[in-house]
Amino acid sequence: MHVSELDYLDAVIKETQRLTPILWLLGRQLHAPLHVGGRDLPADVMVALCVYLSHHHPEVWRNPNEFAPDRFLGKRPSPYEFFPFGGGGRYCFGAAFALYEMKIIIAEVLSHVTLRAAPGHVIRAVRRGIVFAPSTEIPVVCEALKH
Repeated sequence: MHVSELDYLDAVIKETQRLTPILWLLGRQLHAPLHVGGRDLPADVMVALCVYLSHHHPEVWRNPNEFAPDRFLGKRPSPYEFFPFGGGGRYCFGAAFALYEMKIIIAEVLSHVTLRAAPGHVIRAVRRGIVFAPSTEIPVVCEALKH
């Protein structure tokens, strides 16, 4: 099957990005005044949007802490609800390639083995430069598929 046809895999990747964004804040400098949340902000101030809080907002995402890839099947969230690669004029120009690459690698690996999290391992997010990543290696149990 071609990777563009793997809708559930696409949904799993997006749900993973929603739950665990690697960038938690996006900063922008205002070029014009902005009225938001009952406040008037002048031009030239820095504002920050918290990706993590936006992706976990209960008014936008039902059961926001639950891993539920189905929420991405047959639905395309607005760029104001879901933005793992930023947005607007500063949207990551490598986003399409990154998603395609993830789908190819994950589909190829999972066509040969089954992976599951090793029992008892706790993962914490830690800062690595400007992004967040797992605190340690993530042990998995790998079982060959029987063909």
